[in-house]
Amino acid sequence: MKPGFFERPAATVARALLGHVLVRDIHGVRRAGRIVETEAYLSHGDQASHSRMGPSGREPSTAHTLSAHCQ
Repeated sequence: MKPGFFERPAATVARALLGHVLVRDIHGVRRAGRIVETEAYLSHGDQASHSRMGPSGREPSTAHTLSAHCQ
């Protein structure tokens, strides 16, 4: 991602992420997955947002990812 990618409204970033591929190397094994779903929280007051309780300790403009493993 280019610098500033996440410095846009949450809904804009969520739409822009769709279709991108995340790639991660774990112990020498490359794993990749296409982003097929995103969520956008529009304010700290959104009760569904992880930030509703205050700062999370993460650096600003970073992504928070969850992995879902289906069988």
